[in-house]
Formats: sequence, structure tokens, C-alpha cells
Amino acid sequence: MSTARRPRVTAMIGAAGVLAGAAWTLSITAATAGGAPAAYGTPSGTESTIGSAGGGDQYYPMAGNGGIDAQHYDLDLSYTPEKYLPKAIRDQYHLLKGEHLGRIEGTATVAIRATQPLTRFDLDLSSTLHVRSVTINGHAVAYAHRADGELVITPQRLIAAGTRVSVAVAYGAIIRRPPVVNGFSTGLIPTADGVVLSAEPTGAPTWFPCNDLPHDKATYAFNLTVPRGLVGVSNGLPVGKRTTGNTTAYQWRTNDPMAPYLAEIAVGNYRIITRSAMGVPIYDYIDRDIPSGRQRKIDAVLAKVPQMMRYLSGQFGPYPFSSYGHIVDKDLQAGASMENQTRTLLMTDEADEATVAHELTHQWFGDQVALGQWRDIWLNESLATWGEWLWRHHSTTDHESLAASYREAVRDMSGSWQTVVTDPGADDLFSDAVYARGGAMLYRLDRLIGDSAMSTILHQWVSMRRRQPASTAQFVTLATRVSGRDLSGLFEPWLFQPGKPRGA
Repeated sequence: MSTARRPRVTAMIGAAGVLAGAAWTLSITAATAGGAPAAYGTPSGTESTIGSAGGGDQYYPMAGNGGIDAQHYDLDLSYTPEKYLPKAIRDQYHLLKGEHLGRIEGTATVAIRATQPLTRFDLDLSSTLHVRSVTINGHAVAYAHRADGELVITPQRLIAAGTRVSVAVAYGAIIRRPPVVNGFSTGLIPTADGVVLSAEPTGAPTWFPCNDLPHDKATYAFNLTVPRGLVGVSNGLPVGKRTTGNTTAYQWRTNDPMAPYLAEIAVGNYRIITRSAMGVPIYDYIDRDIPSGRQRKIDAVLAKVPQMMRYLSGQFGPYPFSSYGHIVDKDLQAGASMENQTRTLLMTDEADEATVAHELTHQWFGDQVALGQWRDIWLNESLATWGEWLWRHHSTTDHESLAASYREAVRDMSGSWQTVVTDPGADDLFSDAVYARGGAMLYRLDRLIGDSAMSTILHQWVSMRRRQPASTAQFVTLATRVSGRDLSGLFEPWLFQPGKPRGA
């Protein structure tokens, strides 16, 4: 998230914003006639066979699910903006000024691996989406779509631990802008000519069934069908485009494992700018309806991204993914820019160097290195703030810019010193403490141990944690080992205690 995103927030799975009538619960018992499998794999052991309905996050206990590990998502979806919907549908809704409708429908096929024997398991999916069917390996199965956003799936036979199965969910709904909670929207946001998406922390289930944990990464394939003349954008690399009649299908694929909240779709009237840096293709999608003067300023900032990428790769290690780029939509009013993996979403009024550097830094910290628990979000936002400050220092002739950034951060913290960085609470997940206080701590760490040791810590942090969930304790242990010093006098007051640290 950009540093502008610092409001208080409470996000809930199944948040309103996808209209399908009132919240509802649907239970279907599937036919079990001929062709049903005898079993999925070979059962063994005496473990529980019911996957838990939550993934164990302290702030969002119902996010994610037990008993499964998502391996791959194949999302075959169509999106229809408001002006292409039948008038009879449009007339059903009383929209506020600037609000828009849209329709999403299709099938999500999720390859999961059972981490325990399963006779029942859940996926996260907002109850405001209509589920039409669920199959496992092509066979219809029983399911219940609960009002709390749990899609409870009952296989015809036990799934043995270690077995991989394919779960296909067909669904759809008319959607409208999700509610603004403490300053921003989480989920699909219909625009005048399409849609954009901002899903951190728990907005992914508002548009596809998933195991919504920040550390359950999977590969993705997208087939996004939109009205002809519009552009469909997603993560990773574009791998195909096919126009049939009045629609065009855009295919995207990412082989770099990705958390659900970082998956992105956008539809709009975009112009496309392509660049590259160090062999990495960069695709920028800019709304054609942004005023020309503002477009020129945005283009000038984004033209610096190859230079930013080369510089930040020197600070943190090689850029971690197969592509990069941005989506800039004039109708985006999410409340913040968002570091979707390989395809950052930028608000037009945040398309400045600081925000662009911040979101690019997230590709290392937050996207490649994933959190184990949302309470440790400072590991994403403070390190992205540090990358933002490093770029400012590198790109200006002001040799005191790092010190100036530190002073600005301390000043910005005037009303937030009581928030504990390592446990801000769900309501303060994007507070000043997570950005400014954490960034200020990193500045003091750099001054204490020196640039060389700091660089070593960040390089090793990326290389050691890129395939495993990250925690504050692990960062503290690494910094202590690399520096060879007792850093408790720095970490305790800045990370673990409320109140303004002495000397700040």
C-alpha cells in the first residue's frame, strides 16, 4: 500500500459490495450416480477429516482455511460494465452519484493439495456471489454457501492427505462499489467503463473462491472476457488475446506464486505503454480519459521505473518476478494505491515518484516475502517506506534526504505514538505507526549498524524468506546475527512498546 493509505480500517470477509440480494445461505446435495470416484487417494491415519473454517490469523480468524494448500488458480471470468448491461437490470438499482454497476461471472478452478484427510473443507467466497455449481475432478459435489463467506464443500469420498484435486466453482453476480470503510474500499470497484480491484487485506473472496491467507501462494491463469474495445488486465505476462463477435478474451498467466489478495483484474479504456529493465518487461495501462496534462505527468514518472528497478535491485537483490507494470484508472477511488504482484494499481493523484517507488519496493517486501500473520504488516509497509526513502536519497542531490525523511516521519507520528508497530490491531493495520514509525526505526538501525550491514540484512531477508512466511521475530534474529550486536535497545522501544521512543 502507498503511504497515503493510513486510515483506520476494519475489513471483513464477505463485506458488502457484490449485490445478489440479501445475505443468504445455499445448500445443495450433489448427485452421486455413476462415475463417482471410489476415493481420492489412499486414506491413512486417524486425524480429523474436517478442514477448519479459518486459517489461524489473529486479526482475521475466518480468513483462509485448514486442511488445504492452494497450488493453482485458473480463473475463466467475464466482466460486463454497467453501460453494456440490459436496461432492466440497471433500473433495479438506485446508484449514488459517481457509483457504477457491473456483472462478473464465470468459473474458478482451484487445484488444491490436502494437508490432512478430508471429508469436508472450505474455500473463502463472499456470500453475496451466487454459486451455481461445485465439482471435484469433474464430479458434482455437495456444498453450502454460508452467510459468513465460507463455501463449505463435501467431497463424495474422503480425500487422502497429500492428494491433489481440482475444485471448480461456477458463480456470478451483479456488483456495485463496496462500502468505504474508514477511508477506502476493499474488493471489486466498478468504474464508468470497467472495473478495478483493491483487495488488501481480505478482499480476494469478493471476486473468486480462494484460500485467503497472505502466505498461501499459488500460480494463476486468467481468461478475462470483456466487451470488444475495452482492455482486460491481470497479473504476470499476457499470453493471448482473442476477439469473437462483441467480446475480447485476454489471457494472462503468472508462474510466480502469488497470494490471493495480490491477484488483480482491471477492465477499462486503456492505452498501453511497454518498457523493459534488466530483461523484465514492464506493461503500463493508462486510462485514456485522464486529462492530457495529467497523463503527461504520469508518463514522466512511470518512465523512471526502469531506473528505479535497477537501483532497488542493487539494494535488495534481483527483481523477483517475470514482469512489472501499473494500472492507472481515472475512476479509481479506493483510497490508496496497491502493490498487486507485478501490476501495481495507482490512483491518479498518487502517481508520483514516492508512491511508485514505495509500491515497487513491495514487490520484494510483501509480494515475494509474504507475511505469516497480518499483525506483522510493518514488515511490508515499513520496508516499502524505507525503499521509498532510499530512492529519494539516490535520485536527488540532497545528501541529507534520509535524515529529512526520518524527521518528516517523526513529525507525522504526532498522534500515533501509542500504536505498537508489531501489533497495531485490525483497526490500525494501515496506521502511521506501520509506515512512519517503522520506517524511522529502519533509519535508526541503518545509522546504528552502518550501510553495509543494513544491505546484508535486506538481501538475506529476501533470499531466506522468499519461500516461507515471515515474522517479526525472524527479522529481529537476522538483524542481530548480521550486525553482531545486541539491538534490543532499538527494537524494544520502537517495535514492541507504545509511546514515543526516547530521542525520537
